[in-house]
Amino acid sequence: MAIELLSSRLRFFAIASVVFVGGNFLVALSLYVAGAPEPETVRVPSSLLAAIAFLAVLTPLVETVLLTASIGITSRVFKGRMAIACLGAAPLIALHYPMGLTKVACVAAGFAWSGWCYMRLRAQGASFSFRYWFLFGLHAVNNAIAVVAHFAFAAPSG
Repeated sequence: MAIELLSSRLRFFAIASVVFVGGNFLVALSLYVAGAPEPETVRVPSSLLAAIAFLAVLTPLVETVLLTASIGITSRVFKGRMAIACLGAAPLIALHYPMGLTKVACVAAGFAWSGWCYMRLRAQGASFSFRYWFLFGLHAVNNAIAVVAHFAFAAPSG
């Protein structure tokens, strides 16, 4: 029973990760093709290791705390998994506004999807700890891929 539960949750994580990363890639590609301005972003550390530590570990840790708190508050007021997911994600999406609307468009689907995954896991009776680390993992995988892609495709400086 425990093995089946772990297996189904790992399968859900894999599917959720593909949707999260794939969705963000499609949004970014669509914005690029449409000629949207490149988003302002935080200054990416010059070292790959430092960038991964900051953008793929520390940032998801903090933003996942904010997302779970926002969803917790939102779920006390609203009903419906998708409404809670989207409204709970709204404050985090808004935090990215200073980086421009392109950045907002890039992060909106990912945070809403994370909120939906959180609500689905909660409905299945997953512990808060499991839900937190699940969302952290989605965010960390997505950011790590973005950081590696940035280093792989960015024009060499100097």
